[in-house]
Amino acid sequence: MYAKKISMRFVINPKAGVKSKQNIPQLINNLLDKNKYEWDICETKYAGHGRILAEDAVKSDTEVVVAVGGDGTVNEVANGLMGSKTALSILPMGSGNGLARHLGIPMNLDLVLKQINYLDRQSDRYIDVGFFNDRPFFCTAGLGFDAFVSHHFANHTQRGLWSYIRTGITHFTSYKPLEYLIQTDQEVFQKKAIILTVANAAQYGNNAFISPQSDIADGFLELCIIRPSHIGRYLQLLYKIFRKTIHHDPTVEIYKTKQISIQTQREVFLHLDGEAVIAKEDRFTFTVKPSYLKVWI
Repeated sequence: MYAKKISMRFVINPKAGVKSKQNIPQLINNLLDKNKYEWDICETKYAGHGRILAEDAVKSDTEVVVAVGGDGTVNEVANGLMGSKTALSILPMGSGNGLARHLGIPMNLDLVLKQINYLDRQSDRYIDVGFFNDRPFFCTAGLGFDAFVSHHFANHTQRGLWSYIRTGITHFTSYKPLEYLIQTDQEVFQKKAIILTVANAAQYGNNAFISPQSDIADGFLELCIIRPSHIGRYLQLLYKIFRKTIHHDPTVEIYKTKQISIQTQREVFLHLDGEAVIAKEDRFTFTVKPSYLKVWI
């Protein structure tokens, strides 16, 4: 028996990803160690509800909040936990699961819950949080074609990697690369790009590694620029992004920095952790707060 049970809250997004969440409470009840943990289970009812449920957990000194869903759910829950003593854990049920994959969390829910039974109060670590102005992201933020696809993908009822790729192929010819004025810690330069990604973690999700050498706990961001090229090169890049070798491609430039300012001459598309964001600015500032989120893995 444990002298004091570890308190947990599970925040389930019933609409996230491609799998039903109907049996999750029963799975938790069957597999989680009742002698070690006490928990409650909440479902999100609307956009942004995950953050409120996480903030309530912090106020009641809950030790761990488990986000049950995809990257959007994780982003909401983590928003409510930043800078607190309450840790984030993840039951990945989305279509991409970028942060869960980066942290090495298995995609098998039974296995995740069984592993949680072996964790204790010394299992936490701290990761960095990226910010676009005052809006946090935990894996990647992007301007360019990836954000363009995210905006179109947001309206699709069908989720998953292949649906995302089909959306990209469908809209590829209608996207025109832009010229950007970029400032990092070290330099100011102009660059034309088809993809411009700010990476806190190594991947978008689905093991698509846009910045394979990114470390989520080093206090830095990586600015990943893919210059315009031809269709053959883009197909090679698509292959390399899943082989973790995209950083070796001659059309790719990666800058390690703590702050990034990007200016454009017209309104552009933006995504935060794959979620489409309406951005009216023509100047974008990205910063990082080191060790700003406690995670339990």
